[in-house]
Amino acid sequence: MLKVSNSVLWISVLLLTSCATGSKSSQSSHPHESKRTWTEGWSTRLDGFVSDLNISVDGSSILLATVPDSEADAPNPQVPLITTFNQAGQKLWSKKTAPVRAQTLSDDGKLVLTANHGDQLVAMDSLGKELWSVNATCRPLILPGAQKILCYHDEDAESDIAFDIFDLKGKKLLSYPVSSDVLTLKLSRDKQNILLGLTHGEMILIGPDFKTKWKRKLNGEIVDLAVSDGKEPTAAVLYDQAQKKTVTTQRSLGFFDSSGKLSAEQPLAGKMEKLEFTSPDSVLLYGNSPGTTVLAQYSKVSGKKALTENWNRVAESYASYSSNFFVSEHYAIIGFDDIESAERHSHARIFDFNGQLLWDIPLLTRDGSYLYVHDFSESARLLAIGMDDGSVKTFRLE
Repeated sequence: MLKVSNSVLWISVLLLTSCATGSKSSQSSHPHESKRTWTEGWSTRLDGFVSDLNISVDGSSILLATVPDSEADAPNPQVPLITTFNQAGQKLWSKKTAPVRAQTLSDDGKLVLTANHGDQLVAMDSLGKELWSVNATCRPLILPGAQKILCYHDEDAESDIAFDIFDLKGKKLLSYPVSSDVLTLKLSRDKQNILLGLTHGEMILIGPDFKTKWKRKLNGEIVDLAVSDGKEPTAAVLYDQAQKKTVTTQRSLGFFDSSGKLSAEQPLAGKMEKLEFTSPDSVLLYGNSPGTTVLAQYSKVSGKKALTENWNRVAESYASYSSNFFVSEHYAIIGFDDIESAERHSHARIFDFNGQLLWDIPLLTRDGSYLYVHDFSESARLLAIGMDDGSVKTFRLE
């Protein structure tokens, strides 16, 4: 069941149990549920566990990484692979690799980057031909406007470097030093602004020239953060605020203006875990904890240092492994596990920024498998989902 806050209205969740290839979804008449349709596209099953999945912005290429599944009853030994398909489901190429820790595609799918557990950053073209490789322990992100690659250092990398910048030929141009470990790094949707969250509550905003715009220190540890588009970006942060005269903390949401000044703050009742901007003054929050899954929108109140909750959607279910949260230009996509029946069913649920459930897509899988990774090309209306049983499914949203 879905519940809308600030009312006693309960929304019956549309549970779809079957969908043949090419068929359209059933409909719901409830005002908070979708009447939109979707078409199931191609699907396939790969050898191994689907660990990473990316779709190019134009939808022309889908990049998949798999690792051996120790529980699979396979006739031949499995090896780590990277594979690309076009949007029609034709396999373009596949090659062996060290296990992939992170990967990405250029907007047109012509440049593939993988960072593997062999501490190599590898660039390939659209045919899978290796262009270059360098020693690096980082997670790559392509900056199309700057024609550069940002590779950020997570918990497995050097703690005194937040990220490296490479040109498109693999030459390292600079490294950004930090004094604390990096917890998270976020890019604005226009990929012009960088926001770092470090241990001990430190936030750093970095501009498109890779120079520091401001630094701030919070009274607590950062959970997640986000930065808006534009030349004067705002920042939002989820953090556990230390409470005076006690060892407890309060999960809170803070907004910072383009100069780094705290412009609004709000304590939160639930354990929200992730956030993304929908506009310079509004964010989506996602929480997934035992017994409940929450999606909510908060906005800054004009002229006040206050935030207001516009809406929330609460499901009395916990997403065991389906807790991916992805926000595109107009939609929020979450994985969801329905456990009301005797069997668990995975779903992909797509909401607009008004809290309307637009699509609820059931995923028919083998017993015990979970929705694990997904990505969406809004321009191509193409959603791709990888499961931990090796299956890959695509859907065209209408």
